Amino acid sequence: MIIGIMVLVTVIILCIYGAVSCDHRTVNVLTLLVLSQNFVLVLVSHDTNQTIFNLILSSKEIYLLLCYLVSFRYSRIIKKDEIMLLLLIMIVALSSIFTGSSVSSEFVYSFRQIIMPFLFLLVGFRLQGGIDTVKKSMAFFLVMMLAVSAFGFVEYMIGDVFWQNLQLSQYVSYRHFDYVLVNGLIGNAYSYDLYFLIHRGVRRMISTLVDPVILGQLLSIAFIFSLFLQKGKRRIFYCITFVTALIMTLAKGAILITLISFLLLFRKTRQINKYVSNMILIVCAVLLLIFLDDARSNVNSINSHVEGFVTGINSLLKQPFGYGIGEVGNFANLFTKGSGMDIGGESFIGALIGQIGFIGIAVYACFIKIFSRVSKSNLVIFCLGISILISSLVNMTAISFTNIYIVFILTSVPMSSPVLIGELNLAQNHSLIKNLFLGDRR
Repeated sequence: MIIGIMVLVTVIILCIYGAVSCDHRTVNVLTLLVLSQNFVLVLVSHDTNQTIFNLILSSKEIYLLLCYLVSFRYSRIIKKDEIMLLLLIMIVALSSIFTGSSVSSEFVYSFRQIIMPFLFLLVGFRLQGGIDTVKKSMAFFLVMMLAVSAFGFVEYMIGDVFWQNLQLSQYVSYRHFDYVLVNGLIGNAYSYDLYFLIHRGVRRMISTLVDPVILGQLLSIAFIFSLFLQKGKRRIFYCITFVTALIMTLAKGAILITLISFLLLFRKTRQINKYVSNMILIVCAVLLLIFLDDARSNVNSINSHVEGFVTGINSLLKQPFGYGIGEVGNFANLFTKGSGMDIGGESFIGALIGQIGFIGIAVYACFIKIFSRVSKSNLVIFCLGISILISSLVNMTAISFTNIYIVFILTSVPMSSPVLIGELNLAQNHSLIKNLFLGDRR
């Protein structure tokens, strides 16, 4: 219990420090919380109770709200886009009344997931420092992802015994996961997508995130940052490290985000002929159609992603305004053991439509318009954000706190003028201690 309380106190101190900074240090503290939280919870799960565990687990969300509220000490002006985002959150909340949603664990988790991108943009609008905040936040994120990758390589080489000694059963119980432990690891630590080739499950890297899917998406973001924002030998080292770790996660959604971002950025920067990129897109679309047709007749994890989107669209015919927040999708299945997976499944957009129907489509259409307008000042962020939203069509975890925070919170950081990729060189911003704890005195 003492260890759990000490961790909670440390988290509180970090949160207060980050919130009052209102610049790159605000994002850096969030990066520390996101990348270390799950592993820390594994370590303390045997020496704490459910209440302390939940407080540590919820610290990210509480911190985000605190950052937004404290930011008004620097500026009380609310931008037009901020008002629009707040209205979108209100519309989602009111839709739960219209559809008869009941307040429950699945409702809270589902509601949080739907509005999470809006919240990150809201906090980003309040950050000070402009391009300096973006550069230092990205640089710190990359250094931390190197550490996460290194830890992942070590735990992967040690093998399952590493996690067996840590005993994840209490952690899984406190998180209310429905995973069945496999060799002492959470169930999705093994992938069976290649079973038809090798006839066995393949161990995936999980590192400090204790989840290969979440880790994979963060690695895809880190790879794109490195490829377009680093230079020289550092770019090569970073890219090789992140790509290797990404492959070891076998995260399909993360690989999809990487490919889409890669194509969009090369086209936008004119490093690839637009006619060539159009041909690649057409080929990808044809392959996707073939894949979708084949997936419907095969039972595997890929099929569940596709079916989730299809069932979400089909639900519009029966319930144009949805079945209610938390009534369908993964969270409904997780907490109620009901038929939530029948609609939405492994598709975020499918689950969104299944929950609030045409309201969800309208809300996210407005959000995409705001995002596109705001992110014009940062091409890398824009392409990553669009890639994540495309991936969410067939990927439930594409939109989650941990997966998207670094992209969407930096999207709306106020800048005086559009930023070219060359201006975002991160080579001079890699001092961990200086980057986290030092900043302009106010």
